[in-house]
Amino acid sequence: MLMDISKTLTPSLATYPGDPRYVFEHVKHVVKDGVTVSRIDCGLHTGTHLDTPAHFVSGGKEIQDFPVSAFTGRAHVVDCTSVDRFVEVSQLKTQDSKLKAGDFVLLKTKNSWQDPAKFNEAFISLSPEAAAWLVKQGVKAMGTDGPSIDRFHSGTHPTHLALMKHDVLIYENLVLKDVAPGTYTFYGFPLKIEHGEASPVRAVLQV
Repeated sequence: MLMDISKTLTPSLATYPGDPRYVFEHVKHVVKDGVTVSRIDCGLHTGTHLDTPAHFVSGGKEIQDFPVSAFTGRAHVVDCTSVDRFVEVSQLKTQDSKLKAGDFVLLKTKNSWQDPAKFNEAFISLSPEAAAWLVKQGVKAMGTDGPSIDRFHSGTHPTHLALMKHDVLIYENLVLKDVAPGTYTFYGFPLKIEHGEASPVRAVLQV
């Protein structure tokens, strides 16, 4: 069974403050022109998306620098719904016996119940210490149901950098409210954008 854990791209979708809003328009329409052709205009961090190291690391890897196999793998959905601010190492250590090098870790928090049309500055994020712990476990990627893994206006982006300096991929704005904690196969393929530091993705879990 496949489970879609992606946000729908729509003009009402909230974006991170300062990022471009999502715009969709018909350039041609089948009724008038005999064919429908549409265009979108958005930032690469719109909706459910992937961040590569180039987002914050000068000279960091971009989308084309990763093999396609980097965007899929065994994933552990961790229940962090009791957390009110930061996911800490103590929540992640519940996965100690399950984690193997190359795995994905996805954080299910209260963020998944937020209105997608409203940006909540008090979203749940990941502490830099927890990010460093994930690096030590050898994870290939991690994901969150919040708009960022760093707290709002963190300034120096310590959580992103703790992961990105080790080429750990980051998925943000996942939708996990209907996903039970457990182990799945994750698919989150970005668009093949040359020099892309990020890309919207259609994130899917396979039971």
